[in-house]
Amino acid sequence: MTNSKDEIKQRFNILREINDLFRMYNGLSGVRKISTTDFISHYGEYLVASKLIDEGFEVIVENRKGYDIKIKDPGMWRIEVKTSRLQKRVPKGKHEGWGWVVKKSQWNPRGFDFLVCIACEWQPREDGIMVFTHEEVIENFSKGNWVYKKYPKEVKDYLRVSLYKDGLKAFYEDLEVLRKEINLTGEPKPFEIELNKDPASKFKEYSWQRFVGLLKKGML
Repeated sequence: MTNSKDEIKQRFNILREINDLFRMYNGLSGVRKISTTDFISHYGEYLVASKLIDEGFEVIVENRKGYDIKIKDPGMWRIEVKTSRLQKRVPKGKHEGWGWVVKKSQWNPRGFDFLVCIACEWQPREDGIMVFTHEEVIENFSKGNWVYKKYPKEVKDYLRVSLYKDGLKAFYEDLEVLRKEINLTGEPKPFEIELNKDPASKFKEYSWQRFVGLLKKGML
């Protein structure tokens, strides 16, 4: 898929306006919330593409297996975008948060060079962004397997990170529910624990500015 800069910016501006309307409507009292799952995925991709254009990069939104965006010559970096909205993370769980899951087919074999994780409305009217290299995803993301009770097929070797609005206690409480509800195996890695203890420091450590610096350094 070929996209011009103007096309990408136009699409993002439209998606941003739609997202604002979703937020306004879902923020009203007494209304049934509208699911935004499919929309949020596109919103995140074009948010990242638009920001990269603002940084001076030429990009293509491709939505290929393993990645969503490619930066043109000379780097040809492949970028996967995972976008999460604030919601209850676990069936029968009590807590709200954000979560990002990477399938084995995306990380092995390597399908992307960078993973952008977006937490919609991390702060009021502000999306949070963390960006990881492929190696950092392998190092930091928790690894596990699960089996849904209703469906006996096992999902193996997925990588995940969850961030809870109410912190580490909420994370552990939902983790126990998750283990029972879908027969989850695998322990959280230190990064996921630290993220739920002090999320602001992790957003800073894996910031958008750091990501742009890595891209420019790699392209010199």
